[in-house]
Amino acid sequence: MLFEVKNLTKIYGNRKVLDISELCLEKGKVCGLLGPNGSGKTTLLETLSFLLRPTTGEIVYDSRKVGFSETLLQELRREVVMVEQQPILFTTSAYKNVEFGLKVRKVPKKRRKRIILEVLDLVAMRDFADASAHKLSGGETQRIAIARALACSPRVI
Repeated sequence: MLFEVKNLTKIYGNRKVLDISELCLEKGKVCGLLGPNGSGKTTLLETLSFLLRPTTGEIVYDSRKVGFSETLLQELRREVVMVEQQPILFTTSAYKNVEFGLKVRKVPKKRRKRIILEVLDLVAMRDFADASAHKLSGGETQRIAIARALACSPRVI
């Protein structure tokens, strides 16, 4: 199992927005979440991406119980990446947006370029490499955000 969740809740004030008694997600599978607005889909994704601490419950990721200490979370956030529905891009080119995570990880420039062009090809955005990220359409912005996530080779998106 990649994720095992037990008795997971998230409460904001008096409102319980997440209440999952048990959830298992297998490695190598693609999963979809369906539900009406306000049903907790984003809250669950943010929790499984280690961006949001649950109110109660246990998360086991790749056979390791997750403790929500900042040191551990930084390591896990390199493996599990969430692409937001309306991603925020830097005010620079699409290429430089994809490059950012690789630069932070100190990937050599020549290797960065190869990776960036590969992931831009994967999302059919290579022709937009030099385009200003803020002039892209909503769908193009999402594709650049996906390329940015893929560039860092996460285990889970």
